Amino acid sequence: MDWKAYSDSVAHNVVSTDSVINEIADSHYLIMNPDTFKLRSGKKITEQYVVAPQYIKVYRYDIDYEFKDNKIFLDLNIPASKANHIDSITPRLPDCGLYITPDIRRALSIFAGGVRLDDNTISKTNEGNVDELRKYIPVNYGHWGGYWWFTSFPMITSIKCANNLIVIYRRTTWCNGDEIWYIKENGQFLQEPEPINSWIE
Repeated sequence: MDWKAYSDSVAHNVVSTDSVINEIADSHYLIMNPDTFKLRSGKKITEQYVVAPQYIKVYRYDIDYEFKDNKIFLDLNIPASKANHIDSITPRLPDCGLYITPDIRRALSIFAGGVRLDDNTISKTNEGNVDELRKYIPVNYGHWGGYWWFTSFPMITSIKCANNLIVIYRRTTWCNGDEIWYIKENGQFLQEPEPINSWIE
């Protein structure tokens, strides 16, 4: 209840400073709710809440990118170090939404156990606590071990913006991810129909 009250307070005070970026983030998060998860995954789920990061980093580049005829990006890797400006946004969430922060993730990880204590030691997982958490939120053990994902997928991990391109970097499951591209055409950013550069851990 404390976590929900905190999240509601944050959501109530979200200020939109970039309408284009916020509209894109909204299109990925506001539609999310447990019912759509059931339809998307084809299986019954029990968690009550959608969980998303409170802050998403936005890297801004004052450049125009060229595209081949098939719109494949000539420079697929836009280094963060070359960004002209770095800021962040807080996505809006549906009523069943919770924001996760590093401190909240740390508290949940300690409660669940199975976390890395040092290079050679991982604490014992508390299966009872994990089962209790799964009544409320998504809980997935990290692919490399010693950490947890307590977020709903797909999850935006970062956003990179050029003058004519916006790239949404997503984690689509606990071990997969992709990129969603929005290319500027006739003054508007239009989403490419298929994800780009999908990957698996």
